[in-house]
Amino acid sequence: MRMNIGTSRITSLPGLGALLLLTGCASMFAASRQMAGSMNYVRQHKGEGLRQSVEGSEEHLMALAEAPMRNSGIYTVVREPHAIFASATTSDLSYAYYFYPSQNSGQTDVEILIASPWLKAEQIQGFQRQTFLGLRTAPLSQASAPAAAAPAQSAPAQPGLSKEDLESLVKAAVAGAMQAQTPKPEPRPAVQSSDVDDPSSSRPERPHDFALVVGVESYQDKDLPKADYAERDAEAASRYFLAMGVPRRNLKLLKGSDATAGKMKGFLESWLPKVVSEDSRVYFYFSGHGAPDPSSGDAYLLPWDGNPEYLDASAAPLKRVYENLGRLKAREVLVVMDACFSGTGGRSVIQKGTRPLVMVKTEDPAQMRNLTVLAASRANEVTGSLDEQGHGIFTYYLLKGLKEGVKDSSRLCEYLTPKVQDAAARQNRTQTPVCHGGRLPF
Repeated sequence: MRMNIGTSRITSLPGLGALLLLTGCASMFAASRQMAGSMNYVRQHKGEGLRQSVEGSEEHLMALAEAPMRNSGIYTVVREPHAIFASATTSDLSYAYYFYPSQNSGQTDVEILIASPWLKAEQIQGFQRQTFLGLRTAPLSQASAPAAAAPAQSAPAQPGLSKEDLESLVKAAVAGAMQAQTPKPEPRPAVQSSDVDDPSSSRPERPHDFALVVGVESYQDKDLPKADYAERDAEAASRYFLAMGVPRRNLKLLKGSDATAGKMKGFLESWLPKVVSEDSRVYFYFSGHGAPDPSSGDAYLLPWDGNPEYLDASAAPLKRVYENLGRLKAREVLVVMDACFSGTGGRSVIQKGTRPLVMVKTEDPAQMRNLTVLAASRANEVTGSLDEQGHGIFTYYLLKGLKEGVKDSSRLCEYLTPKVQDAAARQNRTQTPVCHGGRLPF
């Protein structure tokens, strides 16, 4: 849909489809690939942006436009004759500067065209105005700075266009992507039971073992999509940890509105360090959404009250989760995550049963001596659910392997990997579980 605002034409590109997906992997991967849809648009629609006359030569204004983009570190910038193109590295967001001779002496006509499927017209219009303000107020010295050099720490903030301005547009695009989950999933039929809901046997109690289990299906922010069956996953995982010897008094289950950021942090950073001993085994299970910081690419687990726009203040950094668990005195720690971080762009569509959000980079849990990690998928994949079982595919086959008596984490990974791959293939997807760490016996 295009909207005329003054002399500009602004697009929200509704046909580009979903931007990014978060599902279930703890594998390590690089920052996201550059998106192509919005860049194609700004190149093909020259003449439809906001155009104004600005004091200065074309060379001078091109330098002023290019420098803050390169210095921000969050855009890929291409300079061409009479044009500058930039695309965000973590979102389908692009813009173009086009430069024309002006009828006014000493001035250049500049056109700014911005495109993203996730931004509203007023957001784009506001950033266009802010960008023109930056071109008019930035000092001449800014244009003469080396394009690839980072701004000095002590330099005063530039008027008009700043790194914070550039980051805010990327964050707005990412937030819009997470809210634009279309088509809306149809209500799912109530699931009465699954063949893996209850373990087949139990073992003697191990008084020094502990478990922290988190499941978030519906979030406080109603605009966030549901993580289908995440709470059923967590409830079933709790029953299996109890059957594996964790005393009921040593298991903490946080689900739904009980799974707040404060409680997750409290149990990870205060309760576990106080109660765990050198004889302990610790289980940490999370089922729900993950999210990336759009500037740094750092991975976060999203609690019930998490806000993807303010991850530092409202979510659990995966790096810190690993660090907290790795510092425990416990002999062994098993981390299981059915909530991961994978990205797709351009015309991707959210598939039924996926657990969507954004994209990310993660830390290597192999550096933690006592951690074993089982995660739902590789970096570039999407996890799904089994409606007939009422569980995530990964969690279903993980529990099925435990119920059938698989003896250790390595064999469990070998057991569930082909089954998850086959189930995903029947949904026309690819999903491969990822395992890190040593052979942890069950």
